Amino acid sequence: MSQPQSSDPVLYRTRVTNRGGIQGTVTADDGLSLRTGPPERTSSGANPEQLLGMAWSTCLAATLEAVLSDQGLDPAQHRPEVCVEVELHRNPDGSYRFEPTAVVAIPGLPNQEVRELTARAHQRCPVSRLLTAQDAVRVPAVESGT
Repeated sequence: MSQPQSSDPVLYRTRVTNRGGIQGTVTADDGLSLRTGPPERTSSGANPEQLLGMAWSTCLAATLEAVLSDQGLDPAQHRPEVCVEVELHRNPDGSYRFEPTAVVAIPGLPNQEVRELTARAHQRCPVSRLLTAQDAVRVPAVESGT
């Protein structure tokens, strides 16, 4: 698998592989493995909408903790709660799109400050940046060799 071209040092890398499509498994290189399933049958496994929501809520919450620390606030006393809702929509051409929304609460802080901190975190969060900069996503074609 070719790696994205970047002059920046890699801080962390993981490789995740799906086998079996929507009704298969997704496995990370460290062994973490989840069954996958379609959104209409969540009992059969995690669906892409859930996985995206989990990734974004976790990353945005972690970034909020860093932003709080940068502002001299203790993240342990102002633990961010990030709730992500991911909607699946069908486009007129038959393709699909996600419409994710994140709602942030930070106990003990005024709403205006929460909005400002959330805006800063959204600008810094790698998943937020990925969701808002579609050109950052690469999907090179790879021959299967079979």
